[in-house]
Amino acid sequence: MTIRAKIASVLLVAFICASLIRLFVVEGFIVKGDSMAPTILSGDYVFINRLSYLRKEPVRGDIIIAIPREQGFKVIKRVTGLPGEDVEMDGKTFKLDPQEYFTLGDNSE
Repeated sequence: MTIRAKIASVLLVAFICASLIRLFVVEGFIVKGDSMAPTILSGDYVFINRLSYLRKEPVRGDIIIAIPREQGFKVIKRVTGLPGEDVEMDGKTFKLDPQEYFTLGDNSE
């Protein structure tokens, strides 16, 4: 095998490994908006560990990435209500479904 063939095979293996890691383990994206300020600011680049919740559920205080039902894009929020809990917002109380989490941004303004 020539040196070029060895380099090409190493680069191919590296590319495949990086692609698999990107697809199944880590994802990065740029935050748009100030809902998590001052913890995470608009324009910050964050990495997501896709394996975090394979063996455990999110707990109160975790920062998660979610796709809300009414929106088609990812949002970054903090978990404030857990499945089955009663949540009060704007003077109204409602119960979360068994698979539903309540999240809020850190920006209180």
